[in-house]
Amino acid sequence: MTDDDMQPLYRVMLEADARVIASPVYGFTLSAQVKLRMDRCLAFPAYGRDPFEGKRVAVAMTYGARTPTTGGA
Repeated sequence: MTDDDMQPLYRVMLEADARVIASPVYGFTLSAQVKLRMDRCLAFPAYGRDPFEGKRVAVAMTYGARTPTTGGA
């Protein structure tokens, strides 16, 4: 495993009681930054724990349309 700036964040995320994922919707998808963070969370099985077990999760999205279906949410 290579050490990078995510290593301390993995520990903080495992200890957190809840997760909030927030992103604007661009072109019917999440922002690239949020997608990258989610992709990096695929490393959690290496820690031997389910990172979402027993956690609360909230998702917030903003979009510039009148309805969620036309706004991409």
